[in-house]
Formats: sequence, C-alpha cells, structure tokens
Amino acid sequence: MPVQLLFGCAAYAINYFVGMYVSSLLAITTAAFAIGLMGRLYVCIGFGSPHTHIVPAALMMIPTGLGARNNLLAGVLKPVFNTNDIGVTIQDSLTVAIETMKIVLGLSVGFILSFLY
Repeated sequence: MPVQLLFGCAAYAINYFVGMYVSSLLAITTAAFAIGLMGRLYVCIGFGSPHTHIVPAALMMIPTGLGARNNLLAGVLKPVFNTNDIGVTIQDSLTVAIETMKIVLGLSVGFILSFLY
C-alpha cells in the first residue's frame, strides 16, 4: 500500500509540474513514462510484479488530467444550467470526450515508452 501511494503521488506531482510548462498530452505522457520507470525499478530491486502498483497511479491520472484543466466542469455544469443552446452543450460534451482520449493516448504512449526503455 505505501508503494501504491508513492506511485500515485509521483504521478500527480509530475503531471502537475510538467503541465505548467507544456501541453496536457505531453505532461500525462511524461508522468506515465516516469511511473513506468518506477515500476521497472521496483522489479529490478526484487519486490515482484509492478502492475499492482502502477494501476492505481494510472487510474489517478485520468481524473487529474480532466480536473486540472477545468474540462470536467465545462462538460457537466454547462449542459445542466444552460438548456437554451444545444450547440454549446454538444461542444462542451465533445471537449470532455476529446480530453479523455488525449489522456488515454498519453498514458498509452508513456507506458509503452517506459517498457521499451
């Protein structure tokens, strides 16, 4: 459990600080790459499978990526309170979907690069 907490905190910190300087896709890719490297280091030390410790960190990065850029609130609150303009609600909902796909793409690329390294 402490290792899972360490991996999750590292994922959040890397995503937050890198995200201040680069795009969200690159920040999530960097965080996933770092978590993958931490998992490989965990195996090299000799403690067993890293997958049970990497998965909570990856699951934590999905809502962090949406919440850090206020895209989750845009896709939920505006359709609820703005029922007059259907075009705005569809656009905000698509924004949430596109940001979710960016997060999944960044996680996939980061983990693949870390396991190839």
